[in-house]
Amino acid sequence: MVVAVTDPDGQAASAAARRFGGASVEPDASACMDRNDIDAVVLAATPQVHAEVAARACAKGLHIFVEKPPTVSRLELSQLVAEAEKKGLVTCVGHNLRHAAVALEMRAAIEGNVAPGVGWAERLGKPIAMEMRYYASKPRGDRWGLNSPLRSFLLSHANHAIDFMVFQMGPVSRVNAALASGGSQGVALAAQLVFASGAVGTLMATSLAPHFSIAGSVVTDAGRVINMESLHRLTVFGVGEDPKRWGREWTTKSLLTGYDAAGYRTELANFAQAIQRGSAEGCHPSFRDELSVYDAIDAIEDLIRDVP
Repeated sequence: MVVAVTDPDGQAASAAARRFGGASVEPDASACMDRNDIDAVVLAATPQVHAEVAARACAKGLHIFVEKPPTVSRLELSQLVAEAEKKGLVTCVGHNLRHAAVALEMRAAIEGNVAPGVGWAERLGKPIAMEMRYYASKPRGDRWGLNSPLRSFLLSHANHAIDFMVFQMGPVSRVNAALASGGSQGVALAAQLVFASGAVGTLMATSLAPHFSIAGSVVTDAGRVINMESLHRLTVFGVGEDPKRWGREWTTKSLLTGYDAAGYRTELANFAQAIQRGSAEGCHPSFRDELSVYDAIDAIEDLIRDVP
C-alpha cells in the first residue's frame, strides 16, 4: 500500500496521491521517511537524488526500489551495496526489460535448456553467443549535468541493454568497444563482451534512431538460435523434424500490453513480495547485481573517446 508520495512539482505529487487511493503528500523525501508507517521507498528521479535518498533510506533501514540509474558512479553504488547488505535490506534497480514476459521466457529457455512452450522438449544446448540491438531516439547530448553525452547515454539507455545481456548470459568479464558520434551529439556505439562463462556477446546501441526498438539473439553449442523481436515474440530455430527450415515461436498474450508487457508491474510486484516474505529471492537486479552493469559501462568509457 502506498501511504505517502513526494515530488518537487506539487501538482504531480497530488495527482499521484489521488491515483494511489488518497496517499498523503509530503513536502520532501525526508518527511516521507520520517513517518513510522513506511517499510520501503520507491525512487524515480535523477541519479544524484537516487544516491542521496537511497543512502538515507539505508540509514533508516528501509527497503529500496530505485529506477535506473541508481547512481552516477560505481563507487557510489558500491557504498550503497555495503550499507544495504549490512542492514539486510531488499534492494532492486528498475531494469524493467528483464521482467518483460518475453525476457523471462527467454531466460527460462536458457536455464531449463529446452525450447519454450508446452510440450517442447528439444535440448537447446549451452548458450555461447548473444547479440543485442538497442535503438533509441534519445538522449541527444548531455543529461543530469554529467557533461558527457556518452555517459548520459550509457546510464540512461544502454544500461538497459547491458543488464538484459547480463540477465540472459551472466556477468561480464571483459569488454571491447568503439564509438561513432552523430548529429546533435547523438551516440552510436558497438561493444564486444566476454562473459564469465566464456560466452561472447555483441551490442549495438544508439540514441540516433527515429524510435525505440529492441531485438537480439542467443546462439547455443547445439546449433540452436533463440531470436527475440521487440518485447512480443520469441522464435527458436534448429528444432523440430526439419530444423533447417522450421522453428518454434512463442508470443505474448494478445491482451498483455503497457506496464505488464514491458515488465514494470512485474518488477514492482516482485519487490513488494520479497519484502513481505522477508527474502530477496525472486527480486532482481539487486544493488549488488547492478555492479556488473556499472563495470561494463566503466570499461566502455575507458576504451573509447567521449563525444566532444
